[in-house]
Amino acid sequence: MKFVISLVCGILSHFCTYFFCTCVAQGDKKKEHTSSDLDQFLKVSYQSVLKASEGFSLANLIGKGSFGSVYKGVIENSETTIAIKVLNLLHPAASKSLFVECEALKNIRHRNLVKVLSACSGYDHRSDDFKVLIYVFMVNVGA
Repeated sequence: MKFVISLVCGILSHFCTYFFCTCVAQGDKKKEHTSSDLDQFLKVSYQSVLKASEGFSLANLIGKGSFGSVYKGVIENSETTIAIKVLNLLHPAASKSLFVECEALKNIRHRNLVKVLSACSGYDHRSDDFKVLIYVFMVNVGA
């Protein structure tokens, strides 16, 4: 009887060990194949945003509101047209608006929403705080 019990316990422990090792190995494979969210975004600087919007020229201005302005531009070394939302950080609620917008876009997926390509936060040429969101540009065909 002791032999049968020890044999059954040994077999069960081998199955448990095999199952555990298999689950851990598959979890590691999934982590290797998924890229982080940061790798999907473009790496942009103030200078590249300035160049893409041609110095934030009025000719590229496509919208203006209390929290900032939106400019059309082209990414350097690419044919991709982008929309650059520059926040007016002099407005006290602009930073909060940015965080709310990012949180909403992070959690919502819909075919009619434009894709966020990147964000940039830093300082401009006058050492003022500078924050932008960069979207895929979509022509407004409904208006």
